[in-house]
Amino acid sequence: MNYSVKELREKLEEKVAGLGIDPKFKENPAFTSALVEINNLISQMNMFEAAETVTVKEEENKISFDWTSTVGERYSMSIYSSSPETFRCIRTKEEKPFVGTNGQTIREKSVVEEVATIDESGFITLTTNGSMVDNFDCGVGKCNNSTWAEKKFYTSDGVMINREYKGFSRKELIEDFDRARVDSMLYIPRRAFDLGFCHDKYETRTLLTREKLDTARIFSEDKTRGIRYNATTPLNQEHGLRDMVLPGGDPYPQNVVISPLSQEQIEAMIQKESNPKVKKGLREYAVDREIYFYNSSDDKYFISEGISQSKGISR
Repeated sequence: MNYSVKELREKLEEKVAGLGIDPKFKENPAFTSALVEINNLISQMNMFEAAETVTVKEEENKISFDWTSTVGERYSMSIYSSSPETFRCIRTKEEKPFVGTNGQTIREKSVVEEVATIDESGFITLTTNGSMVDNFDCGVGKCNNSTWAEKKFYTSDGVMINREYKGFSRKELIEDFDRARVDSMLYIPRRAFDLGFCHDKYETRTLLTREKLDTARIFSEDKTRGIRYNATTPLNQEHGLRDMVLPGGDPYPQNVVISPLSQEQIEAMIQKESNPKVKKGLREYAVDREIYFYNSSDDKYFISEGISQSKGISR
């Protein structure tokens, strides 16, 4: 079956559901979040009118297409389901070669993998794995590889309760640029959250764990800069509270004060969400919010290491 990229985007839910995934996916509002991630990868290609003419192939429960932009960027994308409980999207991008300051022809390519899984309780995990390789100053049969990974965990009501990011230092991949395969490029990020060799080899890490409707516990670490930070933080509410997004400004405030909320304030936060199921899930985290109070100066688990003592106050 063939159709256009435009049709794929317009009917993305239908196309993904047709890959043989578990029907329980559609019962969780986080399924929409997974589709948004895939749609964003397509949007980043800036296809515009070309989306109407680029052909998508669908065969053997796999959706795929290739496209070269007008500026010479080469894209390849595939969406498939490896089991009813899992579906994934992989997009590769190779930049147009350019000449560096040292006269070398520089080549770069990247891959992003979005993976959605659902468990027996209807909880969804969304994992993003990313990698980029280049040939700058590389020896024969090698290329540079930068990798990262992020995992987001949602309840059956579509409320994010855990979010973790790991960034890894630049390494050499023992494959030359042309032979660098997706599996090789993603070797480290695919294992970032397993209890194996890679899980503690990160350079930077941020872990968010939801505590209340509008607050989360944050643990952040930067091994290169010697930073460790552990506190409770208010969440950014600009786009609602189903996801956990950090507030802008100082990433490591030394003074954090979170005051109780009135029932009216709590209800106003919940009503920002349009999905009834998400509202229900958020209410579970609003219990006792009217009496909840946090002050980092009273927090015996508060950690702020390797950070300049410029005061930041977050409410």
